[in-house]
Amino acid sequence: MATNPRIPDRETHPVPVQRPPSTTAVEISTRGMLTAILGVVALGLIFYFASRIHEHATAVESPDQAVAPAGSEGPQSELEFSDVQMEVTGDGRLDIFGRVRNTGNHHITGALVQLTFRDAKGKKVASIQQPIHGKKEAPSSALADEFPIEPDQSRFFQVVINQVPPKWNHELPELKVVTVSASE
Repeated sequence: MATNPRIPDRETHPVPVQRPPSTTAVEISTRGMLTAILGVVALGLIFYFASRIHEHATAVESPDQAVAPAGSEGPQSELEFSDVQMEVTGDGRLDIFGRVRNTGNHHITGALVQLTFRDAKGKKVASIQQPIHGKKEAPSSALADEFPIEPDQSRFFQVVINQVPPKWNHELPELKVVTVSASE
């Protein structure tokens, strides 16, 4: 049998087979892990920026204006608290309630207060910021935000702290208005 000199005989001249480089299980696992981490980071960034856009859109649509922190003049100095009391429930919740009066010219639509808790020696152990809940009737377990508080009007108010600081002295915490929302 004659053979063509241009076509090599497979038995005498085997053709080398090109195989792709082998990938180990560790390399596959590392790639999968990196892909998963990058995916989680990308989702986190998407949620972060989406929430920021939503906050910005909500702030732009709101007719109310947030007012500067207490210490400066403005509507936050126009809220006056009276008959302030507290009640600690069996589950560790602290309710602070009383009356709040709008002594200024703004229509108050919400307020954020800071409660400063002290230990037995009078040293500050915690400061917690919470919104006040305005109510036309005496405070109860059902929270409501019955705003606005018109100029020269008063409302019952309630502030709820779900977990009090452990070293708190069980005296009424200092109550200070941090910001208010007001409309003209």
